[in-house]
Parts: sequence; structure tokens; C-alpha cells
Amino acid sequence: MLFRSVFVIEECVKRLHSINGSSQCITDMTQWMEENSEDAKRIVEMIRDMIPTSSYQTKLHLFYLANSILVRERSNGAFFYTPYLADLLPYMIEQSLTKIENPDIAQRILGVLQLWKNKHTMGRSMTAKVLKSIPVSVFSQYPQFRELNKHSPEETKEAEQKYLSTTSIEAPKPKPLSPLEDIRSFLESFPGEDETATRSRRQVEMKLSSLRKIRDYDPTTMDEDAEEYEVVIDKSTVRLLCEEEESRCRKEQTLLSELSDLLDKAAQQNETEADEDRELLSQCSVSMTSITKNNELLFTSSAKRPGPELEEAEIGRASCRERV
Repeated sequence: MLFRSVFVIEECVKRLHSINGSSQCITDMTQWMEENSEDAKRIVEMIRDMIPTSSYQTKLHLFYLANSILVRERSNGAFFYTPYLADLLPYMIEQSLTKIENPDIAQRILGVLQLWKNKHTMGRSMTAKVLKSIPVSVFSQYPQFRELNKHSPEETKEAEQKYLSTTSIEAPKPKPLSPLEDIRSFLESFPGEDETATRSRRQVEMKLSSLRKIRDYDPTTMDEDAEEYEVVIDKSTVRLLCEEEESRCRKEQTLLSELSDLLDKAAQQNETEADEDRELLSQCSVSMTSITKNNELLFTSSAKRPGPELEEAEIGRASCRERV
């Protein structure tokens, strides 16, 4: 057991310090953490120890990792890391947003938290605890995220006055997320199918199967030794199950519609960038053609110009004619 603990620590240190923001890296790290879920407390403590000395970019990657673990466990219904991450996240958010080193990274973190709130990705108490940890001064710099503000109006007003008094010029607007980053944040917070939905859907299918048996019942097709049985179905129960399923389907349809809009936006941006690249290539082609023509003219004029030996011979002949 001691040997395994040392191995997990060494492996975890190596993986955490090599983490990057790619989807593959976050997925692989999430899978590894699931395989070592019995060491959840120790791994989360190691993440906490990394935060104060990590770069601002690494803090974002660790936040993405925590988000991935939380979404996966909420989908699977197995909560090994969630209790520890619930205590870690307020500290992580406070450390990342108290001193904003990169406005773009801060906006990405706030964007994920906004999805948590709007899509009810995490539990209410956990979401409220994390949102409460956002420094109140952040909302003066990022007014578009004021719906996440859980501070009192007095604290908010005081922070805004302090922000205005210390800022002589208008704060630079945060750089908007690219469409691909929007898609990534959306997919990371996309809720998976929970056990309740699966169980409810199974009950609806069982009720439908019983109704089909009643509809297709024909005594003449039954054997003499066949047993008859009574099927009792509570209409209110069936109606409630159907309403729950319809609500889930509508919610999924809304989320898929939002994802479709994000994909269209990304495709449009790629097309625009491709047009800009083609225009740039066209301009480069024109410039290269002009340079080539200038070089040809220069080469032609150099070929026609007499060399030094020829110029000296002409000067010599001219001197001889003068003496004669």
C-alpha cells in the first residue's frame, strides 16, 4: 500500500505540472483521476498546493480540469472528488480573480461559472458558494457578469466607487472569446443524462408496453390454458412521467439549438478568416510579381552597361586619337 501511495504522488505531480488546455489533455487527466478516485482527497490537496505558485494560464487549466471532473461525476452519480472540489473551488476562484493578470482568462472562468448558473450544471448550494467567492471588484470590470454577483448592494457600490476612483481611464473591454472557445466551454458544461431521467424513461416504456398489450388483446388467439391477468395503470402517474420527459426533451432541444448557433458562428468566422487569407495571398502575389519585374529590369540594364575593362579601352583609344 505504501508503494502505491508513492507511485500515485509521483504520477500525479508529473501529470498536474504538464497539464495544458487541450481537450485531449483534460480528458486524459479526468480519466486518470477517475481511475485513482480512492486518492481523491490527496490529489485535490496537491492541486490546492499548486495554485499559489502556478502561472495564470495553468490556473485556468486546473479550473477546466475541476469542471470536467464535476460534470463527469454529476453525470455518473459517483461523487468521489465533488466534496473536496466544493471546498477547493472558492479558493481557486478567489486566487484567480483577486488579481487579474489576463482579462481573457478571467472572462473564460466567469463564462463557465455563468453556464453553471444558467444551466444548473452544479447543485444550488455549491454554485452559490463558488459565486460568493468571486471578488466584488470583478463586477466593476466585467459588468456583463453582474448576474453572478452574490455580494450585498453596499459592498457592490463601495467596490464600484473604489474602482472608478483608481481608474482614470475607461477599463479596457475584455477580449471576447473566440467561437471555438465558446463551443468548448459550452460542451464542458453540457449536462449529461442522469439516472433519474433513465429510470423515468424506462417506466414510460413499460407503461407503453402494457397499453399495447391491452390494445392488441384478442381472446380468440389465446390458448385454452392461458392465464388472464389485470393490468392497472394510473393515468396521473403516466401523465407526470410524460411531462417530465417532455420537459427534459425541450431543455435538450434548447441546448442543441444553442450549440448549433455556436457552430454556425464558428463556421462563419472560419470562412471570413479564409477570405482574409486569400486576399492576403493575392496581395503577396501582386507584390512578388512587381519585385520579379523590377529584378528583370535591373538585370537587363546591368547586362547592357559596359564593364570596367571596356570602359578603360575606350578611354585609351580616345587618348590616342587626341595625341594624333
